[in-house]
Amino acid sequence: MMSPLVRRALIAAFIACVSISGCKCGSKVVGQGCQSDDECKAEFNNSSRAFCDQSQNPPTCELHPQKCDTANDCCPAQVCNATGHYCFDKYTPCTQDSECPSDGQVCKEIGVFSKGLGCTWNKCDANGGCADPSTTCFNHYCVGTPPCNGGCTSPTSPVCVTTTNLCTPAPKDSTCAQTCPTGKVLVLTNPDNIFDTCVESTEKCECDSLPPLIVHDVSRYSSIAGRNGDQNLYVSAYDGEYGDLVLHTFDKNSLDKPTKTEWLDGVPTTCKIGGDVTGPRGGCVTPGPNVGQYTSIAESPTGDLYIAYYDVDNGDLKFIARYGGPAASWTTPVTIDGSTPVGSSPSNGDVGLYASIALDKTGVPAIAYFRRGDFNASSGAEDGPSTGLVYAYAKRTQPLTAADWQVVGDVEALNRPPPVCGGPCPTNQLCVQDGALQQCEYKSPSCTAACGTGQACVLDQNTANASPACRTTLNDDALPELPRGVGLMPQLGFIDGTGCNTSDKGCPVIAYYASIGIDPADGKTKSIPQLKAVLATAGGAAPVWGTPVVLDGAIDPDPQHAGQTVPSTRDTGRWPSLAIGPVGAAGGRIAIAFQDRTSQQLLIYQDDVLFAHASHAPPGGSGLIHVVDGGLPDQSGTWHPQSFPGAQTSIAFTASGKIALAYQDATPVDLIFSVYDPSALKTISRVTLQPSGGAAGFWPHMAIVSGTAYVESATIKALSAKRVINPLHVAQTQVP
Repeated sequence: MMSPLVRRALIAAFIACVSISGCKCGSKVVGQGCQSDDECKAEFNNSSRAFCDQSQNPPTCELHPQKCDTANDCCPAQVCNATGHYCFDKYTPCTQDSECPSDGQVCKEIGVFSKGLGCTWNKCDANGGCADPSTTCFNHYCVGTPPCNGGCTSPTSPVCVTTTNLCTPAPKDSTCAQTCPTGKVLVLTNPDNIFDTCVESTEKCECDSLPPLIVHDVSRYSSIAGRNGDQNLYVSAYDGEYGDLVLHTFDKNSLDKPTKTEWLDGVPTTCKIGGDVTGPRGGCVTPGPNVGQYTSIAESPTGDLYIAYYDVDNGDLKFIARYGGPAASWTTPVTIDGSTPVGSSPSNGDVGLYASIALDKTGVPAIAYFRRGDFNASSGAEDGPSTGLVYAYAKRTQPLTAADWQVVGDVEALNRPPPVCGGPCPTNQLCVQDGALQQCEYKSPSCTAACGTGQACVLDQNTANASPACRTTLNDDALPELPRGVGLMPQLGFIDGTGCNTSDKGCPVIAYYASIGIDPADGKTKSIPQLKAVLATAGGAAPVWGTPVVLDGAIDPDPQHAGQTVPSTRDTGRWPSLAIGPVGAAGGRIAIAFQDRTSQQLLIYQDDVLFAHASHAPPGGSGLIHVVDGGLPDQSGTWHPQSFPGAQTSIAFTASGKIALAYQDATPVDLIFSVYDPSALKTISRVTLQPSGGAAGFWPHMAIVSGTAYVESATIKALSAKRVINPLHVAQTQVP
């Protein structure tokens, strides 16, 4: 213990220090200043440490520092100076919000002894609400993440001080000695009864339920379903923060936020609880298997929900369903195709990307999806060259297990071309064509003559002395942002009537994108972007597929020679969207919207059948492919450079036979809604549904219910330097 002499010296020195630094304790005595210690004690909860500092002019009320041997002698949110044996406030210092370590924290003046800028949270309002939607009210403060990392585990500092987001020793009251159950955290009942002016006799603790996890990224790879007679809309999506499959339920009368969000796959059974156990992920903060990309959802007329999605970890196609309405339970997730784990045998490879699910005319689900690579025995991984469009069909309307599915197999397949030179060359080498060989050779500055266009000077490995020589350089013509293959971005639908031999079930139609094709000039597989489609003449578990048809791309009319063609240089066919119209639909029952990136246009193909290399129509003229959005302003609009509409698109027929389209314009990064009239052969309206509050319009999908188009999409934006919030939006608009 300190001697009285040391204590008096310490107190005198500390008072002088506080006076010099200007650190006051909020004295309310004004005018002539305080007159006595008793007058000051009334200001500071009758603290015996209060005194009237007569050395100031005017005199001010101050506090003698709290003496201590350990932090247990101090107020909550204080520590004991081991050398001077006095208590002082503990908080995380800062100069601006971005320096604070936890989501939602702000930098503002806090503390008493001594005051300063520190990290804290904003207070909840009188109704327990928070102005920042990314925070939630907990223990009177709006927190963006569970305080104290979900609870204090140190036996010497077991209580969480919400105000400072730090742990503190337990006050003496017995309520502060309790152990909280899982999902709750021990906090001060009054989180503001802290720092140097606390009233220790009133300190109490309680176990509060952890705040729900704040979800930041549950809008990617989304898909929507809705129907007449159901007040709800259902949006499946991927949790990009944890790698989970989620389902959002929206009320059609209140689209601002979902009424319910469920985590269907990806949450581990054993994990650390860091949030409310009744909230998102059951409060689990431990990442589980990475699943839930490329979701596709369908709803039956009776309200059954079907979701197909991609298992990222294992490269598999997965499926989950709910039969019987909102009160029913979800089925156990099942793997339909692929392998678990990667490289196991048998294996159909890396499958399930770009999944598209649809119900046939009898309500049986089917899925079209992309295979990125087959199982490679030499590498033991699913990185083989075989790519393909694959089709799976259920054996019943309500499949429960993998045995209830039939993987019908490849609709089309094509091996990826090998990369030039077998793969990337070292940084000091170039890939060149050296005679009949493709090989990496060392760069050289010593060629006797300048090399021609497309050549470089290298050390020729085929000469005795590796002499410098000019050789043609080779570059991989792959599209770096997309896999190489056939069957990308498939869209599945069912059509009945003429040409379909199973009209009771319907015949499957699939539109898809191919980033590679066979060059007829030399028979080699190359990057040849094209829109393709395939139509079966029979459905069920044994569909009879027709020959895949190139609708656009690969070849174009020769502008120099009428009636002849030339290899196409356009990158066309990405993000196809398929809709099947009623019998007699103007323009045709099969409508496919897609993007021509080279021409910067959103196009639509429409007919009752599939025509190879369909003709492009002039404005208002005849042809099978029409421009929906040319990326240019109309005559009444503000001028802007040509944009890139149709980066991702969703289409549907309206009751009047028009075609509604929701898509992203990638230049302003907005969500656009247009209506195309097949009878007039033109677009009759175009509006921005959701102005950019960030990058908008990602993964747009649409459901038309009772004359209203409901369009879901994701906005990707940075809310602050520390937090990224990628919200899911559902917009609505009437359709003609």
